Amino acid sequence: MADVNMVVSTLTRATGIVDVENDTNIVNGASGTPYYFPNDGMTLLAIVAAVGATVTFTGYVDEYNRAATSFTFIVGAGNTGLVGPFDPHLWNDSNGRVKFTISAANATDYYLAVKLQNTGTNGV
Repeated sequence: MADVNMVVSTLTRATGIVDVENDTNIVNGASGTPYYFPNDGMTLLAIVAAVGATVTFTGYVDEYNRAATSFTFIVGAGNTGLVGPFDPHLWNDSNGRVKFTISAANATDYYLAVKLQNTGTNGV
C-alpha cells in the first residue's frame, strides 16, 4: 500500500476540535499502510475506533544514541483514544514525521493528527 501523508489540524484552547469524524483532515484506517504526520513535539493523534484499532508507532535513535522503543496503542471498539505528544528527537523520521501502522484496520475508524497552538492571548 502507498504511504499516507496526513495533514495536521491546528486547534487552540478556544476552538478545540468539535467533531473528529467530520474534520477535513481525517483519514480512514487501512491495515499495513504506513501513515505519517508532521511533528513539532506538540502533535497528538486522535483515534475514533468503530470496531477497534491497534496502532503501532515507530521509534528512532536520536543524536545522543537514545532509542525510543516502538510501541502499540490499542483503542477498543466504540471508543476514542488520544496519544502523544511525541518528542521529535525520538519519534520523528529524517523528514520530521511520526510514522505509524494499523493492524486490523477498518474503513470506519478515523485518525486525525492535531496540534495545540497557543494564541498568546491571556493563555488561550
